[in-house]
Amino acid sequence: MFTEDWWLDVDGGQRLPVLIQEVHRDRITVAPTAEGAIAKAVDMTAATVLLLPTDRLHQAGR
Repeated sequence: MFTEDWWLDVDGGQRLPVLIQEVHRDRITVAPTAEGAIAKAVDMTAATVLLLPTDRLHQAGR
């Protein structure tokens, strides 16, 4: 589940592709991804912490 593609709702009604970094009982940490030819790259410096439950995180394809 954590290696699947996820989208984060950001300002302006746009969605940003993210990967889940950490999951805790009350929060989740995600980082933006950049699709590449070989593998996904994650920007660890731009992590976002979301309090749970959240409606800003969506599984890709749903």
